Amino acid sequence: MNPLREHALGVGIALLLIVVGIILIVAAVVTNGFGNVATIKSYSVTPTSPIPASSFTYNYVEYGPLCNVTIPPVQPLSQCQLGVLFNITGVGHAEVTGLPLWVTLQPPSIAQHYLIYNFTVVLRILNVNGYSTNYVYTFTASVGKYTFYQPNGAYIIADMSDGYSTFTVYVPSAQAVAYVVGLGGFPLTYSTASLECGTHSWWFTSLVPELVSQPIPMPNGTATSIPCTLYISVPVFPGKVQTYKVPLNLAIGKNTYTVEVPVSGIYVPGYGYLGTLPDILIWIGFALIIIGVVVLLIEFYHWRRARLAKAYGIPPYYL
Repeated sequence: MNPLREHALGVGIALLLIVVGIILIVAAVVTNGFGNVATIKSYSVTPTSPIPASSFTYNYVEYGPLCNVTIPPVQPLSQCQLGVLFNITGVGHAEVTGLPLWVTLQPPSIAQHYLIYNFTVVLRILNVNGYSTNYVYTFTASVGKYTFYQPNGAYIIADMSDGYSTFTVYVPSAQAVAYVVGLGGFPLTYSTASLECGTHSWWFTSLVPELVSQPIPMPNGTATSIPCTLYISVPVFPGKVQTYKVPLNLAIGKNTYTVEVPVSGIYVPGYGYLGTLPDILIWIGFALIIIGVVVLLIEFYHWRRARLAKAYGIPPYYL
């Protein structure tokens, strides 16, 4: 074949490879290659009852009208001033016992001459199981055992039967259970994931068989859900790590998700999972462009040698 024709054919093939590679990359990107996101394929929530707070921080305040009372007579109300009887901050485990308490006793108890007005208790739950919370219970101190509820179902049991108060704290919580799979439901054995909820996070080095968080208490008495983010890191061909971000909104109860990551489920040892068809087309496109550029460089090399041979009168078969 004529050397000029061979050179033209090589250049043509190289340009064709580059053009085809560019077309594949553009087509793949248009069809969302490399921009694929993990999707929630299924979701369900199983309601659960509030659980006892195994550890909590509280602030206990009792206040009311303070009077200089004698027996008899009882001093007039104008001499009473609203003041704090107790202000105690501490840590409880499931319950807190032995907190001091003043209650209003009704006639015919002689104690009415000492404590004849209503006293108010404000109990704040500041932290539950390591999570910052803001539960506020306000009620009138009264002899007996009572249950006080929050709008989202949280409650305390207050026992004020013996001149002291005992409180048991119950809070609703959310738990995440996530099954992370590739296309077709393949488990992503070699992947890692983390779940972040506020300032708390859980790391999982393997997604077999599932990702399970500990129960997360609701932050206050009106909250019914907690925003979280699931991060999934998957090794993908040819040897990079792709991280997918999935926002979750955990309701009260056990939240079960099936999250699908856009990889084929076929794992190439040392390189990662094969991606979706658009991702594969992108890598093929890059490969064709690289091959085309290499062929052009080779043809340029031969073209330069041919020009030098012509300039010095060297026959082509000596090159």
